[in-house]
Amino acid sequence: MARNDLNQHDVASALGMTQTGLSARLRGRTEFRLCELLAVANLLNVRLEVLLDGLQEASESGHDQIAAV
Repeated sequence: MARNDLNQHDVASALGMTQTGLSARLRGRTEFRLCELLAVANLLNVRLEVLLDGLQEASESGHDQIAAV
């Protein structure tokens, strides 16, 4: 997000959720819905696969947070 000059509040607003809701998703406390991931990919101008690869890598390494895209 930071690479795109966006903060959590910006992304949360674009998704129609609170910053707290987005934070819970980024930390893995709440699962992203597919439509949310598609919206984030569109907002960041990346392919959905880029986000999914980041989720897989974070899961495999044991990290709670998704790496910044």
